[in-house]
Amino acid sequence: LDLNGNGDVSGNFVIGGDLTVNGTTTTLDTNLTEVDRIEVGANSNTLAGIAVTQSGSADIVRLYDGASQVVTVDDEGKVGLGTNNPSSLLQVDGDVTIKDASPAIFFIDDAGVPQTPDYRIQVNTGNFVIKDDTNSATRLLINSAGRVGIGTDDPARILDVNGTVRISNGASIEWGGTSASIAG
Repeated sequence: LDLNGNGDVSGNFVIGGDLTVNGTTTTLDTNLTEVDRIEVGANSNTLAGIAVTQSGSADIVRLYDGASQVVTVDDEGKVGLGTNNPSSLLQVDGDVTIKDASPAIFFIDDAGVPQTPDYRIQVNTGNFVIKDDTNSATRLLINSAGRVGIGTDDPARILDVNGTVRISNGASIEWGGTSASIAG
């Protein structure tokens, strides 16, 4: 271990305990090789494993794959995946894959209490489906042929409605078999 007059250390420097750095600027300048990594093991119920405080207007986090910026958290907290300039709270530029046996979208109320969704949105075997989460009934389906089914999971025509359609003036149209009747 060599310490020169500028406070520079050359050689291996091993610390067997805690390290505290006082000052306004701390720079970690290293190139990791294929077997190196930076790992943070946090064992706390109250403190974050990594906390970044950005006081300026630059991005809070930038992650790169080579020269390509692939993840961004800007100074407003907007997250960009595949973009370095997110325009909304979450912006994804590219394909998104959700892999789950029963994917659903969940909402929370203003108090932060999770709410059970009334509907489940699924994309499977080329179909986009909105189902009632209570009894798994199909409410809306768009199949791979572009046919839209409302109240049916097997639309026979470009628009297939199984049920009552209410017209804005209070009238309704009833479909039954091959005929329709208008009431109201």
